[in-house]
Amino acid sequence: MSWTEGRRKAFVIAVLRSGTRRYPPKYETLKDAYVGQRLNEKTNREGKHYLCALCEGEFPAKEVEVDHIEPVISSKGFTSWDDYIARLFCDKSNLQVVCKSCHKIKSYNEGQERKLNGNQEIN
Repeated sequence: MSWTEGRRKAFVIAVLRSGTRRYPPKYETLKDAYVGQRLNEKTNREGKHYLCALCEGEFPAKEVEVDHIEPVISSKGFTSWDDYIARLFCDKSNLQVVCKSCHKIKSYNEGQERKLNGNQEIN
């Protein structure tokens, strides 16, 4: 089976993104946003809670994500693999913990900005 350029690019992006699961700055960012053990109202169990950098709410671990403050793919779109990798594996200063709701809104707005600039790359 022959791979198209788009399929190859999607595969490489997936492999690189999976590598961020073990990226130390991600866990340092989570540690900084940790607010303590709280009762999860949905499950009625104690669990780790984190502060959302955008709405400042406190959320259980399953409801937060580590987000790039400056998107991995800028509003200019994909530029190069070197730029993509540097942005993906950035310093902790470009990472923040956000709740899933805020992350969805932020990602949507970034996608809209790329579309306005004629770039429809996925972040």
